[in-house]
Amino acid sequence: MKETVQENPTSQTPAVEKGFQELLRLVELNRHRLREENTEGRSGSRSPENQISETDAVTLTACSSCLVMFKGQSFWDKLWITVIRSIEDVLHWIWGKTYNYLNEMSVKDVDPSVLLSETREYEDAAVILNAPYFSVLRKERDIDLIISLDFSEIDPFKTVFTAAEICKDLQIPFPEVVLPPGEKTKPKDFYVFKDNTKAPTVIHIPLFNDIYCKGEIEKWRKRYATMRMNYSHNDIKDLLEKSGSNIQNNKENLLKDISCIIRQKKSSTNLD
Repeated sequence: MKETVQENPTSQTPAVEKGFQELLRLVELNRHRLREENTEGRSGSRSPENQISETDAVTLTACSSCLVMFKGQSFWDKLWITVIRSIEDVLHWIWGKTYNYLNEMSVKDVDPSVLLSETREYEDAAVILNAPYFSVLRKERDIDLIISLDFSEIDPFKTVFTAAEICKDLQIPFPEVVLPPGEKTKPKDFYVFKDNTKAPTVIHIPLFNDIYCKGEIEKWRKRYATMRMNYSHNDIKDLLEKSGSNIQNNKENLLKDISCIIRQKKSSTNLD
């Protein structure tokens, strides 16, 4: 008798459980392969060339331990194990640590401190600003236009306002950011921030806006909250359509501003 199981497309747990079972299956297959569990192996003694190497023996032990640890546990037990291991990683601080391929090399214009260390530690730039403005604002890059697609969960203008404030303190050219009254809570789908200085033009497009969300901005934000761990097929499809519509419906505005910036660039180059 064949049993048909229908999965709820909005449910999160079945996808997690299915993935976990696939992981266990791969571990089991790896263990069987290392033991060479076939008819010939079970009926006779293992020849010297077929002996398990020390590395394979360690792998076999790890696979067996993994099966013993996880088989029969509930989803929440597995979740707690993941949390505990994450805490351990934080205490030992191994995240962000990467092997330094420049170690003990001679590289021109690279600070010696970088060449002497075997590892490098990196941190998430979003700790300061959850948008990569400063990676393109270096003077050497001579940027004329920044297209900002903001996917922030709460305030769609926080990143651009923060970038403007930091740039002002550091004396980095950046346009003044001014919003029409009432649009901070009900954003439109297209903003252009520019001035008459050498600052680049910033085109800012909030993902969830009052044009395409039709008064349901908060509903869309909650649907795609930062702490939500996985999404159904329909969730992903709707998000792609929403983000795509912001670009498609503003195509003419984007091309118009890009063309304007190109003309200004050519004009200033000819004057120089």
